[in-house]
Amino acid sequence: MDRAGLYQRVSDENARSVDQQNTAGVLATERYGWFVAGSYSEPDRSASRFARKDRPEWARLMADIRARKLDVVVLWEPSRGDRTLTSWAAFLDACRDTGTKIYITDHDKIYDPAQARDWRSLAEDGIDSAYESEKTSTRVKRGVAGAAEQGKPFGRLPYGYRRTYEHVRGASKPVAHQEPDPEESPIACEIITRISLSDPIKAIIRDLDERGIRTRAGGKWASSTIASMVNDGVVYIGKRRHNGGPLLDGSWDPIVDVDVYWRAVNVLADPARRTNGGTGIRPGRSKWLLTNIASCGVCGEPLSARYVDRAAGRVPYYRCVTGGCVSAPAKWLDELATVGVVGFCAQSPLFELLTRDEDQAAQAARQEATAERARLQGFEEQAISGKISVASFARIAEGIEKRIAELEHQATQLAAPPSLRELLDGIEFLTIPRERQAEILERWRRMELPAKRDVIRKIFAPALDVPPGPRTHARFNATNPARFRMPLSASLAS
Repeated sequence: MDRAGLYQRVSDENARSVDQQNTAGVLATERYGWFVAGSYSEPDRSASRFARKDRPEWARLMADIRARKLDVVVLWEPSRGDRTLTSWAAFLDACRDTGTKIYITDHDKIYDPAQARDWRSLAEDGIDSAYESEKTSTRVKRGVAGAAEQGKPFGRLPYGYRRTYEHVRGASKPVAHQEPDPEESPIACEIITRISLSDPIKAIIRDLDERGIRTRAGGKWASSTIASMVNDGVVYIGKRRHNGGPLLDGSWDPIVDVDVYWRAVNVLADPARRTNGGTGIRPGRSKWLLTNIASCGVCGEPLSARYVDRAAGRVPYYRCVTGGCVSAPAKWLDELATVGVVGFCAQSPLFELLTRDEDQAAQAARQEATAERARLQGFEEQAISGKISVASFARIAEGIEKRIAELEHQATQLAAPPSLRELLDGIEFLTIPRERQAEILERWRRMELPAKRDVIRKIFAPALDVPPGPRTHARFNATNPARFRMPLSASLAS
C-alpha cells in the first residue's frame, strides 16, 4: 500500500479551506487505496516570495520526501504547494529523485515527475502560479501607491485616530475615512507637544501610567513607542509618506500643529539625547538646573553637581569639573538663577528681544519652505493632469522635500525654544512689574527641568566666581559666599 502525504495550505479567506482540501485528499486516498502516512496543514500561510511567515509544514513535507517516507504527495492544486518558482522546482526535483508521485485533486490526475511530459506540465503550472503571485503583488502595490497619492488612509491605524468605512456603489471595497479619536487624539497631541518642550520621555511615561492611560492594546507605554509616534508621526500633521517618497497631503484632519511636530522631531534628533549605544533616546539625565550650563569663573570649565557630607547630612553642591576651583550649594545657586531668570524676563519689552532671531533668519527659512511647498504642489498638479510622468514627479519631489526638511530644521534651530514661549507667551508687559514678575515665577515653578534648562541656555551664560580675597577660601561658606554672574548668552549679546 502506497504511503500518501496530504498537504493543505490557504492564504486567502475566499479560497478553499484547509479542511475542505483535506477532505478531498482523504477521499482520494480511499479511492486509490493509499495509506495516509502524514498530514501537513498550514492555514494563513502565503506561498509567494512576498510571504513574511515561515512554512514549517512545507519544510517537514520536503524532509519526509527526501527521507523516502512518502510514495505520493496529495495537493488540491499546484498553487497550494508553492508560488515561488525555485521552491516549486526543488519540490519537483525531490519527488523525481525519490520516485515520489504527485496527485492533484483538482485535476484528478497522478503525475510522475520522472516522466518528462508530467514534469513539464507541473513545471508550467508552477510558472503560472508564480506569475499570478507577481500580478497580485503588482495590483496591491499599485493600489497602495494610488491610495497614497490620493491621501487615503492605509495600513495600521495610528494611535489617536479611528476609522469608519463607507460602502459606495460600484466600489470593490468599502471606502475608509480616518478622523481623530475623541479619547486618544488629546493624548497623542499631549505626548508630541511635551516632547517638543524637551520633557523627558521617562517622565511622560511615568505620568501616563499614574493617570491610568494605556496604549490601545491595554499595555504600558514604552520609550520606543513614544519615539515612534514622533519620528514616524507625519500622520499627526495630516500627511503621509509612501515607501520613503515625498510627503503627501492626507484626507484626514491633523492632531498636532506643524511647528510643534517638527520641533519634537528635532528634539529627538538631538545627539545629546542619544544613548551611548545609539539604540534609544536618553530622556534627559540632568537632575540639577545648572549642570553643564553654568561655568567656572576661574578656568571656564562647566560645573557639575555632587553630594557632599555636611553636619545636616548629604548636601548637593555645584563644583568645577576640573580642579574644584569654586563650589557652592546647588539649591542656593539654583535659587539665584531663578531670581535672575524671573527678574530678567519681567523686563519690558523682552519677548521681542528673545525672539528676534525668529523675526529674521528663522522667518526667512519658513517663508522659503512655504514657497517650496507651493512649487511641489505645482509639480503634483502637473503629474495628476498627465503633463509629467509619475516617475518624474517622484524624482522632483524627492529633492524638494529634502530642501523643505532642511529649511524647517533651520527655522526650528533659529527660533526661540518652545519652553521660552511657554514662560512668556500671553503675559501683558503693561501690567504692574510686581504682578508680572509673580506670574512669570509661577509659570517657572510649574515648568519641567529640561524646559527650564532650555530657557537658561537661551538667555544666560551663568558663571560662578571665587569670593574676593585670598584664593585659600575659594569654596562657598556662609560668611563669604562665592559670586554668581549671569551675563547674557551669546545669542542675545550679539
